[in-house]
Amino acid sequence: MANLIKHLSIRKKLLIVLGASLFFAGGVILSGILHMFWMKRSSASIYERAVVEAQNVYQIKTAIEQVRRSLLMAILEKDPGRRQEDLVLVRKRTAEIDRELELTRDASFLEPAVREEASRLSEIWAGFKDTRDSEIIPLVESGKQKDALPIAMGLQEDRFREFTAITDRLIAHSNEKASAIQTQIEENFRFAIRTYAAVSIAGLLFACLMFFFISRELRGRAERIMEGIGRFQTGEQLIRLEAVRDDELGRIETALDLLFRQVYEYRINQEQYRIILDWEVSEKEQQRAELERSQEKFRALVETTSDWVWEVDANGVYTYASPRAEGLLGYRPEEVVGKTPFELMLPEEAQRISAVFHEIARKQAPFFGLVNRNLHRDGRIVVLETSGVPFYDGQGRFQGYRGIDRDVTERIRVEEEKSAMMEQLVHAEKMSSIGQLAAGVAHEINNPLGFVNSNLNSLSDYISCLMKLLRMYFALLEALESDRKDEMAKCLNELEEYKNKVDVGVILEDLVFVTEESKDGLKRIKKIVEGLRDFSHAGEEAVTGTDVNKCVNDAIRLTWHELKYSAQLEEDLGEIPHLPGKPQQLTQVFVNILMNAVQAMEKGRISIKTFLEGPVACVRISDNGAGMSEDVQKRIFDPFFTTKPLGKGTGLGLSIVYGIVSAHGGTIQVKSAPGNGTTFTIRLPLKEEIAGAA
Repeated sequence: MANLIKHLSIRKKLLIVLGASLFFAGGVILSGILHMFWMKRSSASIYERAVVEAQNVYQIKTAIEQVRRSLLMAILEKDPGRRQEDLVLVRKRTAEIDRELELTRDASFLEPAVREEASRLSEIWAGFKDTRDSEIIPLVESGKQKDALPIAMGLQEDRFREFTAITDRLIAHSNEKASAIQTQIEENFRFAIRTYAAVSIAGLLFACLMFFFISRELRGRAERIMEGIGRFQTGEQLIRLEAVRDDELGRIETALDLLFRQVYEYRINQEQYRIILDWEVSEKEQQRAELERSQEKFRALVETTSDWVWEVDANGVYTYASPRAEGLLGYRPEEVVGKTPFELMLPEEAQRISAVFHEIARKQAPFFGLVNRNLHRDGRIVVLETSGVPFYDGQGRFQGYRGIDRDVTERIRVEEEKSAMMEQLVHAEKMSSIGQLAAGVAHEINNPLGFVNSNLNSLSDYISCLMKLLRMYFALLEALESDRKDEMAKCLNELEEYKNKVDVGVILEDLVFVTEESKDGLKRIKKIVEGLRDFSHAGEEAVTGTDVNKCVNDAIRLTWHELKYSAQLEEDLGEIPHLPGKPQQLTQVFVNILMNAVQAMEKGRISIKTFLEGPVACVRISDNGAGMSEDVQKRIFDPFFTTKPLGKGTGLGLSIVYGIVSAHGGTIQVKSAPGNGTTFTIRLPLKEEIAGAA
């Protein structure tokens, strides 16, 4: 057998091992399937009979418990209609029990002992039905429940206990039978495990034997090949490696022999090329000297500039950094080379700039003025403004970027201080507006709060009535369970008297009405409070898709208590798509203009209209108040300018309004004349990014 295997190819040898393994694996699987099929057939019939037997007995037990309970309820029920419903349910369950007993008694697979118990069940049930139909039900239907109750609780109760005892024995018998089936299945499973283990061990031994013969031959031939490679590495000029057999290893031996010959020829050619190369190197040395002189001039220029000159490859890794890097970030050029710009930034900034850079690199586009925050070696933040252009090799392949970094830390600090000051002014103006709105908002909250408080008092009374009614029901249920007839009669009388005294239906209807009314009031309070909270929110607000009409409605809701006593409001809100903006700031704009309109007249009209003009959303707020002169119109957007009496305004309201609208890329126009009212028109672009968005 060993000689036969020796002359086969490696592929055939491996196929033999694989085939043997598959054969034994298939044998194990097939025997497992056949054995499991036999186990299933042998246990399915017995298990099915046990399940059917237990199921029938359990259904009979459940049904007779329902019949007993329904019969007792019919005896205790005073309402004729409900008593009749209980009797109908008794008859329905009786038919079900008759059917189940007949199925159980006639089942051919039942054992003699079980069949005898089933017959006894039928006898008890027949006596139970006879007493019920001939004695109990006629007494109940004639209104003599008191006479029927002793019969139901006496002889019938004894029959019920005997009946349930028999059903419990039958169920226990079924459980024992199921346990025996489980034991048989476990024994069969252990036998199957032993069989599969024996077959698997035999297959493993055969595969190991085959592997031993194949590996011994392959190891000898591999050692011969490695010996030839070793001789080649030591420098022998010509190595001959002939193939033993025409198989996979034989083809490797032939290929190595060809390789050794080609390398020998290559060494000869290499010596010839070396002579030619020496001559070319001397020429290149002269060219390199010229290039170095040119690089020295460029380096001197780079090192004297105030900007940091750099170069990165296509992956964003620094391949060059000018000495200015140490002055900006505290790192020497050799420390920067090999790193990425993102390693010199805080994690959040690195994530943001990395995404921007990779998108630019994907397009291979130049970039200018990219502001980024870097971490100096001493721990302070340095803000750089980066610009760069792509560069390519001689074949036009993208290689990376070259550019400069400029320190703009001081410029950014001044801009941030200016922005923070503007945020403080905006928030201060918000607080001023909230102070003016406080009394009106308190009045708006007080109205719904009053009827919510009244409704809660009513709810408390209703709940007390329902709790008392529930306690009476629980007392009646307790009397029923303990079979105290006097207590049951007393509880029923008390319950009847209380039901006549209290109209539960009216209470339940009013509960729903009072609850819904209270919820409506709380929703009104919630809307007012949420509006104030959103309006007064401090801190930098993010740019989001903004619904201009919602901002207008929020402003109206915040100023409504002032508006409804001073002006008639007319609204004409058109369809406006969402635009990029800051909702709280736009709401503040509309609140300020509405409050100015209210304060400019005693009783008049204010109209608000929103509409589109091409790619621009427009909000027009008009009033028929006193109006303004031309001189006043020229100054209304100036900081600290006000026409109100001393202490009635900061003079910053319309100045802040102008700043917010401008930051959104929009415009605000005013049209007014003394005695002819005032119109403010605010125009906001639908697509343009607002100032400060990042």
